[in-house]
Amino acid sequence: QLNQEKWRANNSSYTSDLTDLSWPATSLDQHYGLSVTSPNTNSYAITATAFNTGLQANDSSCLTMTLDQNNNKTSTPTSNCW
Repeated sequence: QLNQEKWRANNSSYTSDLTDLSWPATSLDQHYGLSVTSPNTNSYAITATAFNTGLQANDSSCLTMTLDQNNNKTSTPTSNCW
């Protein structure tokens, strides 16, 4: 989140481009794909989407986890993944 806030301080809105933030497109453990969704001048959300391979192949409870600019955390299909 800090990189996104630094970006916003120097630009007119948050960015959806992970390379602008020096972030990889996958989690460090390679279990999730990362994306920034719905960026605008006031808000953004960072979403981790589970890959259906490896250790994540059997995890049907936490397919997506999302964190917004206010540190609100959600997940689907269950809500207790964090």
